[in-house]
Parts: sequence; structure tokens; C-alpha cells
Amino acid sequence: MRTITVPFITRIKLTGLLQMARAGDGGIVKLAALQHVYEAIRFTEDEKPVLTMTDLGPPQGMEIRITDPASVAPESLAVTVSLEDEWVSWFSKTLDEWLPNATVVDLAWFEPLKSQLTAKKAEPKMEFKGRKQK
Repeated sequence: MRTITVPFITRIKLTGLLQMARAGDGGIVKLAALQHVYEAIRFTEDEKPVLTMTDLGPPQGMEIRITDPASVAPESLAVTVSLEDEWVSWFSKTLDEWLPNATVVDLAWFEPLKSQLTAKKAEPKMEFKGRKQK
């Protein structure tokens, strides 16, 4: 299990990226994993009233903006989600496949996200609870 924080801008980018993801070599298993990620990061019905969403079609995807930036801080639209290891694996591979389409401005959201996905998990501490040796 991996817990990541996904800021507003990253959620916008991932919404479009995941909506256009293809099965490729992973087939239905890959799509199911990506659907779980999409459901975790997508904008909820409660959030949608403060957003303006416009479908620009391929290859641009969805344009999402805050309708009234003075009333909602982008930081309030960040989410922290827990993802199963298998989902993280397929998600990370999908991001790697998408990478050739990235631009310089994508680095601002891509690098922090990728580092969260690939960071080593903390190893559980081993503790000996036996008798002390003399």
C-alpha cells in the first residue's frame, strides 16, 4: 500500500491522462488498476460546482479550471490517497509510457508525483523482545 498526496494541478493532468490510457500489454488488469487510481484522484461531485470542465478532445483531453479562484484555494483541492501496490505499479508504468509526450511545464507535477510512487517504503524495524544477554 502506498499513500500519496496529489495536488490540484496534478489531479487535472492525471484526469486527462488516465481518461486516455490504453490497455496495451497489460490488458484488462492494467485498465482495472488505472480505474482504481482514477476513482481515487478524480474530482468528486462535491468539488465539481467550484470547477469549470471543458472537454477539448484528443490529444488535449479535459481542461479544468477553478470557476472563482477568489473563493477556492487550489491547495484545498489536493487529495491524499492510498493505492494498492499493484495499482501503483501499473500507474507508474503508464506514466513512463506517457513521458515522451511530456513538456517542460509537465515536470512541475510529474517529478513530485513520480518520486512519491517510486520512493522506497520504510522497512519495518526488527526488535528483539527476548532476555537480555549478559
